[in-house]
Amino acid sequence: LARTSATVKLSFAAALKLLQHPMGLNFAVDGTQENVVFWSLHSITALTVPIDLLTIYLLWKKSPKQSVYYRKLLLALQICCVLIELHMGVLFAPVLLFPLIGLYSQGLLGRIHFPPHYSVVLFYFLVLACLIILNFCVFYRHQSILPSGHFLKLEKKRNRYLLYSLYAIALESMCVSVVFSGYDESPGDSIYLEKNHPAMLWLVAKESWVVYDPNSSTRLVVYHVILCLAVAVPLFFLLIRHIYMLLSSRISEMSVRTLAYHRAMVNSLIMQSLCWLAICVPVAVLIASFLLATIPQKVTSAVHLVAQLFPLLNALTVLLNTPTIRKTLRGYLPFHSNSISPKMSTVHQRAVFSHLS
Repeated sequence: LARTSATVKLSFAAALKLLQHPMGLNFAVDGTQENVVFWSLHSITALTVPIDLLTIYLLWKKSPKQSVYYRKLLLALQICCVLIELHMGVLFAPVLLFPLIGLYSQGLLGRIHFPPHYSVVLFYFLVLACLIILNFCVFYRHQSILPSGHFLKLEKKRNRYLLYSLYAIALESMCVSVVFSGYDESPGDSIYLEKNHPAMLWLVAKESWVVYDPNSSTRLVVYHVILCLAVAVPLFFLLIRHIYMLLSSRISEMSVRTLAYHRAMVNSLIMQSLCWLAICVPVAVLIASFLLATIPQKVTSAVHLVAQLFPLLNALTVLLNTPTIRKTLRGYLPFHSNSISPKMSTVHQRAVFSHLS
């Protein structure tokens, strides 16, 4: 009975799809829309990259030298953000074609005939690297607050590095499923389009394009994404919650300034995690457009531009939530005060970070 019910559901879904698109998808991207997309991609990149580079410089020069490992994590996160921005705005520059799982590009990689499929793989790799590093920041903050002797405390660096490595490999393994997904790409024809969406064969005339077959191993990518998010997101917020509980329980052991520093860092991590909504929301819209096949391609193309704002939002969050960097930026303002209050004195700052180390 269960097998019969499943067959009926699949038949109904196939029939519904056939009613919605009896001849497959049929739309085109006109020259005006294409120019708007490319102009928007280049403009966002031109605005974001200088801010990202400024953030990297200030993290290297103005962040507290006592938190060496945490500073390196933030630098790695920001470097990945710069690479994502350059990839999406200059090197790849794609126009998404959802609800068709495909795209074409006129970036530098496409002009040198770099396989567009591996441009997609590179994008997945960089985005996952950002997510992994952000989780590492939470792991590091969690370990630094745990008291000695706690059963979650990893006293040996070797154990911490082993845990971090396994976690990174587990998430980045999604790139493997992307590599082996079913696809057609330039140069050449597309058997998938010929069989399912013949009206979309205009895509084959583009210089650099790729189309994925949802009936192939491409579905494994969707399952892998759901599995990764089901593990990474709850773990992230559980650790944040535990950090707040630890801070509350250790109030008597920490100075007011040390407690305030930890809380400021945790709040910064929460703000950085909220920046991921710029990626998560567009991804949800793209998946919905593929499943429902009712969201116009112009909407999904606009949503894709929203996702490109993530590196900019992350850089602004780091600039505004790092006290030493914020103080440096305030020093360049013409109306700032040159007086240093006792709370911001160098002696007190050194005392705070010496306590952390």
